[in-house]
Amino acid sequence: VQDQLRYLTSFTEDMRLRGLPTGSRILDFRLVHDPEVAKAMGIPESEELVQLRRLRLVRDDPVAIQNAFIRHRFCPGLVERGLMEGSLYATLERGYGLKLGRAIQTVEAKPADEYEARLLGIELGQPVLLLERLTFLKGGEPVEYVRSAYRGDRYRFTVELPRR
Repeated sequence: VQDQLRYLTSFTEDMRLRGLPTGSRILDFRLVHDPEVAKAMGIPESEELVQLRRLRLVRDDPVAIQNAFIRHRFCPGLVERGLMEGSLYATLERGYGLKLGRAIQTVEAKPADEYEARLLGIELGQPVLLLERLTFLKGGEPVEYVRSAYRGDRYRFTVELPRR
């Protein structure tokens, strides 16, 4: 799977554009307080977050573990309502009327830990791509922080770099 890093898109949107069948297995979906994530988002540590951890599948094969944290104040009742069409971004935009504007994303290689290896079906220490994304609403407020581990042997990111 190859991902063009040009626009803010969801995993589901990326795969649909490629004509690939996707799926998810929800591993965790609950309200939490996470001071580390709050700090990364630049919000008060006491703010309630929705944690959504999923195993992402392409053609029924695991390719990524996504651990998303969404500010609960922007999506009250999300845990009870669930996701529209299996897509968090579709739910935030159509279900809650939020306007996602931009994201800051970093990608780095790291060895898979035991948890990642077990869920992704790879060897302990095999390379994974760690993706961290902080997503902002059009008005500039941070709304989502995501940490994902993608299988290094199944996923590739491509960036187009126009010359100034």
